[in-house]
Amino acid sequence: MFRRRTKSFAQLNEEVAFLRAEVARSESSIADLASEIALLRDTQHGGSHAVKLPAFAPEKHPYVSLDEGATVAPGVRIMAPGPEQAVSLGKYVKLYRGNELLGPVAIGDRSFINRDGYIRANVTIGSRVAIGAYCKLVTDNHELGGPSQRAGKLYSRSIVIGDGVFVGANVTIIGGVTVGDGAIIGAGAVVTKDVPPNAVVGGVPAKVLRFLED
Repeated sequence: MFRRRTKSFAQLNEEVAFLRAEVARSESSIADLASEIALLRDTQHGGSHAVKLPAFAPEKHPYVSLDEGATVAPGVRIMAPGPEQAVSLGKYVKLYRGNELLGPVAIGDRSFINRDGYIRANVTIGSRVAIGAYCKLVTDNHELGGPSQRAGKLYSRSIVIGDGVFVGANVTIIGGVTVGDGAIIGAGAVVTKDVPPNAVVGGVPAKVLRFLED
């Protein structure tokens, strides 16, 4: 009797373990399905927006040029009102939802800008550049004014980002900065000075942390 009861307990333990594994697999499947639904929602409706965002219509933007394979997500705002504010997207460039660009802007082949970027006029981005979400490339600024209004005359200084650069999420790059080829900018950095090629920078203000092999 004792052996029979011991075997029964063992069987019950095996069944419990099996059921726990099934529950874990089901939870994982539910999580995967939720991720797929969220991705589909972002593609079709621009994330949390209740109203479907309009698709980018190149025919309505005569001063925006898209090379082969370039894609612009619904809801992206590109402002290029005249030829002097032209925006050029190279081959297979990808602009994800929520981005706002004011020309002139030029983006090289196979670069992408993740969601909710803010790109001001006079920005040049090289090829194979990866820019994370919520990044700001701010070329415009104000001269120092008097005590009655410290934000004086508006001016603009260009930003140039070299080939192969990786910009982490939530980075701010200030006008007048050149980022060298192959550099990495850590998430959350504020870049106020030129970044050498193949440098890894981070912090506020951003400083060189180390150099990568060429």
